[in-house]
Amino acid sequence: MGTVGSVAQAAYASAGGSAPTGVAIWTTGGPPYSADYENACLVVILRTGASGENPLASNDGSDFSSQSATIELNYGGDYNAVLNAHSGMLELITRGNIHATNGLTFAWTTDNLTVVDSQSILNAYGFLWSTASTDQDELGSSGLVNAVRLYHSSGGRGYNLLASGDTIAWTVDASATNAGGTTAAAQLDVTVEIS
Repeated sequence: MGTVGSVAQAAYASAGGSAPTGVAIWTTGGPPYSADYENACLVVILRTGASGENPLASNDGSDFSSQSATIELNYGGDYNAVLNAHSGMLELITRGNIHATNGLTFAWTTDNLTVVDSQSILNAYGFLWSTASTDQDELGSSGLVNAVRLYHSSGGRGYNLLASGDTIAWTVDASATNAGGTTAAAQLDVTVEIS
């Protein structure tokens, strides 16, 4: 934490401070995100196709309702271009910002990965890391809460694509901590659906 953080935390504790309040995941971050949504995050393809192809529908957090959202990934040429450029690999990442009053340290967790692969075309899938970030702000181009990585099998003339209606779903949790305790944000449920 460092000396300044330790001194601040000790001072806060001696003043009878309580755990952080107002803890929530937001989409604040400036360009290119002009909107600002609470209890929402962004979903981004980490590596696009060789010419910038991106099959994931644009999303700014407005898709979320009651802490859940479904974002479309379009079946077809752009999806195939991503797989061709990365040896059958597709990576989806979560971006967001933890807003908190009196938060000193922060944590993200991604969990509960569920993939519906109706034609059994995936060789493997999972999270890129076992633990997620401890950065408060994970919105910028370097932001990376965690990534869902899916390896698609080859169909001989290209890679097999997930079928329309198949889904990739996971949960996103965040928390803020100080000497008074830890407060969790509302959990977000993210679903990417092939359309």
